[in-house]
Amino acid sequence: MSGAKEETDETMGNENDLRRDWKREQQNLLAARQSVLMEQHNILMAQQNILTEQHNVLMAQQNILMGQQKILTEQQNALMAQQKIYTEQQNVADRQPMEITGQKKVQENADQQHSSSANPAMQQSSSEEEPWKIKKVLQDFDLTLRLLVAPSLARNFMLPVLNATDYEIEKGIDVEIWDVDTHTKHSLFFTKKSNAYILVNNWINDFVCRRGLHKWDEIGLRWNSTRNCFDFSVLRRHQSV
Repeated sequence: MSGAKEETDETMGNENDLRRDWKREQQNLLAARQSVLMEQHNILMAQQNILTEQHNVLMAQQNILMGQQKILTEQQNALMAQQKIYTEQQNVADRQPMEITGQKKVQENADQQHSSSANPAMQQSSSEEEPWKIKKVLQDFDLTLRLLVAPSLARNFMLPVLNATDYEIEKGIDVEIWDVDTHTKHSLFFTKKSNAYILVNNWINDFVCRRGLHKWDEIGLRWNSTRNCFDFSVLRRHQSV
């Protein structure tokens, strides 16, 4: 009897060991499955991060392309604006010979009429009565880029007082201008281009815009030996009908 009991106890012990081993195996298997699931989850998260990064890269590339396209558009607009300015300057340059020729003829006719209708004494009296040696009725081209001075007026009333060589005049010199109407001092650049004498640089801002000059307005210039500069004045405003 004792031998059978011992055998039964041994059998039950073996079964218990087998159950424990089986449970341990099941737990290990479950842990392994959980580990596999975690790895798969991590892989999915990594793939999602990669897709997100790729999306961000594509968005950045798209923004770069849009920025480059905007820059190209602005460059094209700038080139078109420069071309327009060049065309306008070319048109002005093309009109200058005709303008100079017309003004020269007008001045020559005026000089001839003046010399034929008055004796020297009367000419001196007339000169003394008219202080504004350089008078100009403004045209469209005087209101866009520069003030065009008739060659005869420049040679007679500007070059003698500037005391500059032909080379210096063609290169350009600074000329001080005193506005007798507003009592303000300004500076212009006097030069000679293609047989035309012009005043440029600050002419548009300091005179056309500041004084509100328009076509057919008459302006005057004269040398002021006291201030050692040229006086400027708006002699007559054009009255539009």
